[in-house]
Amino acid sequence: MGADTGIQVASTTNYAGVGNSIAFKMDVFTRDGQTNLVCDTRTKDGALIVRIQSFYHDGLKIGKSIATPDVQDFVAEADSPYSVCFRLRSPHDTGFVYVSAKDGSIVDIFTCTNGIYYPAESHLITELSDGMKNAVEQARESAMKQARDSAK
Repeated sequence: MGADTGIQVASTTNYAGVGNSIAFKMDVFTRDGQTNLVCDTRTKDGALIVRIQSFYHDGLKIGKSIATPDVQDFVAEADSPYSVCFRLRSPHDTGFVYVSAKDGSIVDIFTCTNGIYYPAESHLITELSDGMKNAVEQARESAMKQARDSAK
């Protein structure tokens, strides 16, 4: 995030319980002034109770990740005009999230470290979107060539 000046984060932490043993941490990430990720982390004596990470694009909530020490769930918003894809690398490494528009273009990416998502640098969105467009175009050309060849 340090190299991408369009990404900002505002963090607050509040404490409760005996000896302030329960922490409520809220991180709100913005890209170019618009909220795109809210991370609500709750811990007790430093151990995770729950982490709810909500993903946004164009002011709309598009999905969320809910993690406890035992399980992680991913939920996409049903009425969103965007598709959200949670790409897993392994059962223990949640990988990344990408958001695409209905035309297939990638509009946002979130990387994951130790179960916590962060907005990816803007240049990665452009690179992945361009790569996806090229792959779709190549697949389309291949399908058209195959259809022409089979018609002969």
